[in-house]
Amino acid sequence: MKLKDLTSKYVASFYLHKFKRLRLEDDWLNETYSAYRPIEPTQDELDEDERIKQFYLSKPLPRSQAEFKNHGLYALDKHLLKYEVIWPEDAKLIGEFGKDKIYLRENVHETHSKEYWKKEARQVKDGEEPLKVTTSRPKWDRSAGDWIKNLPLNLYHFSQTQEWNAGEVVDGKVPRNEYGNIDLFKPCMLPKGAAYLRLNGLLKIAQKLDIDCVPAVTGFDLKCAGTIPLLDGFVVPANTAEILTIAWNEEQERIRKNAQDKYYKRVYGNWRRLIKGCLIHLDIKRKYRGDD
Repeated sequence: MKLKDLTSKYVASFYLHKFKRLRLEDDWLNETYSAYRPIEPTQDELDEDERIKQFYLSKPLPRSQAEFKNHGLYALDKHLLKYEVIWPEDAKLIGEFGKDKIYLRENVHETHSKEYWKKEARQVKDGEEPLKVTTSRPKWDRSAGDWIKNLPLNLYHFSQTQEWNAGEVVDGKVPRNEYGNIDLFKPCMLPKGAAYLRLNGLLKIAQKLDIDCVPAVTGFDLKCAGTIPLLDGFVVPANTAEILTIAWNEEQERIRKNAQDKYYKRVYGNWRRLIKGCLIHLDIKRKYRGDD
């Protein structure tokens, strides 16, 4: 069975925001339809979608700013959000509405900071200039004891980025960031010749064996008036992963045995104190009460 949403073919106000508010979320609809249509659309479907799009483009432009707001086909430059830009920079100008420029909605793209792209396992190419400069969120300055506001934030488009260069293990040394950790937001950010181990307490074992072991930053948590890195697991040279795993298991067994010995020692100590207390109690009764 094949399923396709043809609402846009029969509803004249399909691209208006007031109509979209009456519909279900697009993400939910696309996920539902995906089970009843091929992964790649056929050429006939693409041709039909293009005919429908050209039909709506041939209609007159919206007559008010409210209609331009969140319109499915058109966008005013004044309505761009904080992280949105017109891309490409030479995108075709559809017209003007007063002093505002009109562009196709398909030319509105999101931009993000270097930190955001890093979390997506991408890095900004060398020599790229930011498409947009906005202000970042206020940051807490511990030395001054006050918030720092209106800091500039450079934003870049996806096309200005490339896949993350994780580097590689050289002479048994894992590459680090400027804070002595390693960024590992996605599995593809693992350096060549390295292994990722999620074993608590591995750092001390690696130090005893003189093996390089670097804490992995897998995310951030916003609290305490700042951004706190989340450390989860360690990155080690791949050829030492088995050695460290064996040493970690032996250490865990030693810890378990020590905990068990400590538990038995406490149990026997409690019984010893109980028996001694009973003997003292009986001795006092025989001495002062004459009980046999």
